Amino acid sequence: MALAKTDMGKQKYIGMVAWAVVALGAAVASFSAARLPFAQLDARFLLLALITVVFGSRLTVQVPRAKVHASVPDTFVFLTLLLYSGEAAVLLAAAEAFSSCLTFGKKAITIKPRTMLFNTAVMACATFITVWALRFGFGSLPELAGRPLSSTYFTALGLMALVQYAGSTGLAALYTACKNNEPLWQTWSRHYLWVSITFFAGAAAAG
Repeated sequence: MALAKTDMGKQKYIGMVAWAVVALGAAVASFSAARLPFAQLDARFLLLALITVVFGSRLTVQVPRAKVHASVPDTFVFLTLLLYSGEAAVLLAAAEAFSSCLTFGKKAITIKPRTMLFNTAVMACATFITVWALRFGFGSLPELAGRPLSSTYFTALGLMALVQYAGSTGLAALYTACKNNEPLWQTWSRHYLWVSITFFAGAAAAG
């Protein structure tokens, strides 16, 4: 009986963490939607968004000499961030994450609705943090992309990849650590440390 109560308490705590992230993601997405600059979004953006959402989970490129794949959707999200607007990138990242969950579901991989919402919220939050980190550090993002190549531009690309990586894997590791009852750092280093190469590859491709 004591073990059952302990397990119920653990599941309740995990649920609270997950729903807190989902709520934050919903707030971030709503804020971004309200600020979306529709005038800057053209047919090329719509095509980019369509490819990202519909085919995103199928588009990966293997990194030479490594058993990892660079995610093409990450590159498209970064391109959207640099060429159009941060708000569009936030919404696109969230839409792609949700679409990927649906695709996995069609492959007989069971994903609970809460997990789908959590994954979607993680990408929305991580991209939102990335957008505002770049704005505080470098100003207007489209103007940054329009400048000649320089050390500042490459620094911005590196920061973009680093913040996106830290934000998305940090939130995912928090959930996994709670679920497995492990220290956060141990969970992050074991399951998410190697993923960094895909984010930096995506930023390099976008740049």
